[in-house]
Amino acid sequence: MIKIRIDRYNKEVRWNRYLLLILAIIIFHQFSAAQQDNIGGRIITTDPDSLHGNLAAIIFDKSFNTYHWSGTAFLNRVFGPVSIRFNEQFRSTLIRTEPKLITDNQNLDLVLRHNLSENIDVGIDCNSFILSDNKSIGGSISKAASHAVYAAATYRPFGNMTVEPSLGVRFDTQFDQQDRGPSYLLGFTFAPSMYSGYLIGTRGKFQYDKIDPRVMESHNANVRIEKSYFEQTRNYLSISYFRIRRDFYFRTDSVSGNNLPYQFNIETRSDNAFAVSDSLRYTVSNKFSWSLYGGILSREITRSSQGTTIPGTTISDLRIDGGIRAMFEIHRRLNSSISFSYQEKDEKHEIDSESNLKRQEERRNNQARRNGLAGALSWTISASDTLEISGSAHLLRYDTPSSDNDDDRDELLYLLNLSTRHRINNVLFMKANVDLNLGHLVYLFASRSADNSWNRIIRLSPTIEYQPLKIFRTVNTFEVLANYTVYDFERITSQVHSYVFRQFAFIDSSSLLLTNRLRADWLSHIRLYERGEFKWKAFSERPINYFEEKTYLGSLSYMPSQGLLFSVGIRYFSQLRFDYSGQTRSLENTLRSFGPTTKIEISIGNTNFSVYGWYERQSQTNQSNRGYATMAMALNVKI
Repeated sequence: MIKIRIDRYNKEVRWNRYLLLILAIIIFHQFSAAQQDNIGGRIITTDPDSLHGNLAAIIFDKSFNTYHWSGTAFLNRVFGPVSIRFNEQFRSTLIRTEPKLITDNQNLDLVLRHNLSENIDVGIDCNSFILSDNKSIGGSISKAASHAVYAAATYRPFGNMTVEPSLGVRFDTQFDQQDRGPSYLLGFTFAPSMYSGYLIGTRGKFQYDKIDPRVMESHNANVRIEKSYFEQTRNYLSISYFRIRRDFYFRTDSVSGNNLPYQFNIETRSDNAFAVSDSLRYTVSNKFSWSLYGGILSREITRSSQGTTIPGTTISDLRIDGGIRAMFEIHRRLNSSISFSYQEKDEKHEIDSESNLKRQEERRNNQARRNGLAGALSWTISASDTLEISGSAHLLRYDTPSSDNDDDRDELLYLLNLSTRHRINNVLFMKANVDLNLGHLVYLFASRSADNSWNRIIRLSPTIEYQPLKIFRTVNTFEVLANYTVYDFERITSQVHSYVFRQFAFIDSSSLLLTNRLRADWLSHIRLYERGEFKWKAFSERPINYFEEKTYLGSLSYMPSQGLLFSVGIRYFSQLRFDYSGQTRSLENTLRSFGPTTKIEISIGNTNFSVYGWYERQSQTNQSNRGYATMAMALNVKI
C-alpha cells in the first residue's frame, strides 16, 4: 500500500496529493483484482468469505475552522497457500487557530500466513500505532508510538480447536523515551461444540510485553455454555476474565539522582475484572413465555508510581444485576409483557497513605441500588389501526458511607408512552405519540435539600404522511413539548427558582419526482420555544427569553445515468431572540445565514465517490457579515 503523508504544520492542504492518493487506491484495487485472477501463471480461486468487507476508503470533511481526515483500508484474501489480512485506520484533525491544533492517529495490523499442512500455518504478524497531538495539556502524552513484529504460527490439533502462539519484539516510544523488548502472545479458540447435550465454546488471548523498564499486559478469556432442555427452552452461561496493565512515563519536577532538572518516573495502571452471567428462557406454551437473567461483575483498578512519594490508589467495583420478564398473548391481536429488574453497585476507593488523602479518597465510596418495573401492551385493533402503551417505574437509592459526603439521594422516575398508528386510506397515514416523564430527586441531607426537585416533561407528536401519487410524497410532523422543573423548597429560600421550557416544532419533508431523472426535495423545520421562571402552585410563569428558529432546505437532483447524480440547492437558517421586560417582548438578536448547496455522487463498478457541501453568508446583530464553507467528501473502493 502506498502511503502519502501530508505535512500540514506549515503548509496549506495540497489537493494534488489527495488526487494521487485516490489514484493509488484505484490502482491498488485493479492490481489486487488482477492478482486474484492470475498469479504466476496459475489460476487462483478465492474463498468468497474472504472477499467480504474488503475495501479502501477516504473521508474528508470541513466545518468552519475544523478539518477531519479519515482513511481506511481492509483486505482479507487467500492466494493459494498464502493468506493476508491487512487493516489500516488513519484519523487526523486540524483546527485552524493560532497556533494550529493538530491530532493524528494511526493504527495498522498485518497478518501473513503460509499453510504448511492441514493443521499448521506459519507467518508474520505486524502491528503499529502512532499518536501525535500538539495540544497536550498538563504534561499529558502528546506523542506516542508502538510497533511490533512477530513470528507466528497457527496450530489446529483437532477440528474445532485453534492455538496461535507468537514471539516477537516491540518498540515503544513515550515522551521521546524509546524502549524495546520481547513480546509474547498466545491466542486460542475453541469453536462451539456439543458435549453431552451442552454447547460449549471458549476463546482467549494473552499478551505480555517486557519493554524495559516497563511492562505491558493484556489478557482476556471467555467461556460460553448453552443448554437446550426442550423446545424453545434454553440456558446460557457466560464466564469472562480480563486483565490490562499499562506503564506510562510521566515527568516529575523533583531532582533526580544525577542532578538533572527533571526525570521520568513510571506510573502503572491495571484493570482486572471477572464476570459471570446466566440467563434462562422458558416457553410455557405458544402464548406464554418468560426469561430470567442474572450476573455479577468484580472489578479492581489500581494505580501506582515508581520512584516517587505519590501514594497508590485502588478502586474496587462490585456489581450485581438480575431480572425477570414475562410475555403473554392475551388475544391473537393483543400482546403484553411485564418485567422486573434489580441492579446493585458497591464502589470503594482506597489509597496507600494514612494522611488526609485517605479521607478524601474514602469520601468517594458509594453504594447504589436500582429497582425497575416495566410493562407494555400492544393491540392490533384492525389491519389499519394499532395501539401501543408502555410504562416503567425506576427507583435509585444512592448512599455514601463517608460522613464528609452529603450526596446521598433517592431518584424516582416514571415513564409513560402512548403510541397509535392509523392508515386512513391508501394515500394517507397518521400516527401520534404521547410521552410523559416524571422524575423526583430527593437529597437526604439538609445541606443539599435545596436541590430537591420534580422534573415533568410532556410531549405530543402527531405525524401525517400523504402520498397521493407515486411521484409525490410529503411527511409533516408537529410537536408540542413542555418541560417543568420545580424545586420542593423554593418558597423557603430565594436562591433557587423553578423554571419552564416550552416548545412548538413543525417539520415538513416533501419529495417530487419530476421525471425519471429529475427530483425535487424540500425540508422545512420551524421551532418556537420559550424559557422562563415558573411557579407550579399558581401555574404561572415569568418569561425570560423567546426564540424563533427557521430552517429551509431545497434541492434539485439530476441523475443522467445509473451511478451518477448531481444536486444543487439552497439552504436558509434564521434565529430571532427576544428578551422580556415584564410581559413586553423585544427583539434582542438576529442571526441569519443563506447560501447554495451542492452534491455529487459517482458510482462506477466497485468505486463510489461523493461530495457534499454548502456555502453560507452569515449576518448577526452588531457583527460584520461573514462567509463559511462546509464540505464532506468520501471515496469508497470495494477490493
